[in-house]
Amino acid sequence: MKQINQYEPADIEISVVIPIYNGCDEVTELAQRLETVLESISKSYEVILVDDGSKDESWALISELSKKYQWIKSLRHSRNFGQHATIFTGLAVCKGSLIIVMDGDLEEKPEDIPNFINALQGGADLAVGVCRHSETPRKLSRSVASRIFHRSFSNFGGGNPAPKGSQVVSMRAFNRKFMDALEQYSEQGIVFGPLTLYIGFQCTYIDVGNRQKRSKKSGYNLQSRIELAIKVFLRYGNPPIMLPLIIGVGGLVAAFATTSWAVIYFLLTGGNPLSLAGWVSIAQLSLGFLILSLTVPLLLIVAEILKESLDRPRAHVSESANI
Repeated sequence: MKQINQYEPADIEISVVIPIYNGCDEVTELAQRLETVLESISKSYEVILVDDGSKDESWALISELSKKYQWIKSLRHSRNFGQHATIFTGLAVCKGSLIIVMDGDLEEKPEDIPNFINALQGGADLAVGVCRHSETPRKLSRSVASRIFHRSFSNFGGGNPAPKGSQVVSMRAFNRKFMDALEQYSEQGIVFGPLTLYIGFQCTYIDVGNRQKRSKKSGYNLQSRIELAIKVFLRYGNPPIMLPLIIGVGGLVAAFATTSWAVIYFLLTGGNPLSLAGWVSIAQLSLGFLILSLTVPLLLIVAEILKESLDRPRAHVSESANI
């Protein structure tokens, strides 16, 4: 990642970084709405669109937009590397003193950008979007998983957690001082949203109202959300060794309790060997759960350590325009 010297004056006032994946239905409208909003608040801005290996015509449209608008800078990944790697590809080339990161599916509205900029100009280092609920009908499993995930890292805001009853969204804005701190995190498996809350600094929350209906299916399913939640906990939560410790102690207590009750019940029933065998079986299952609960989290931790030790790049850029 390109490093920028601390507090180096920027040539551009506002940078907007947007990851794109299969967004051909939205990208043209997105550019038009961005132009209207940004032109009304600044004369010095750039929009960085990063195509994360889309399978549709997104890159062709982005390339045309880059020819039409010099303020649109575009990059294309060699394949799909994921939303978070895509965001950091854009951040590596942005030059603005104030930076906006938002989704490109129009669920987050470009018209909210002035509120985020005002928050930064008012003294905040980081502004995070929150909403009360979405206008999009969702499957129960997706809705529950999404709420648990977003709410779990809403509390990472240190002394300024997200408002009660709200849900953190992807849209963020921060200043160059915050960007300098963000660049110091070089791990390969980085997760953008929770990391911004983990870093600290002066944080405020911006209510973006009801989220607009998506025009396509989300790229995150239940499985990917669970995997992302595990990664967030291991990297940005409490020390990850606490997970197997807590679960392991619970399994040990359960095994001890069932074994003790098996002996007591055996004595109270006059030495019926069947009752003892049944309770011992439960104790054995508890011990098996104990071993499993200790093994799985530790393997997850080892796997994350191994991935980082390989020191691989987050993504590769195959094409670019106006950079």
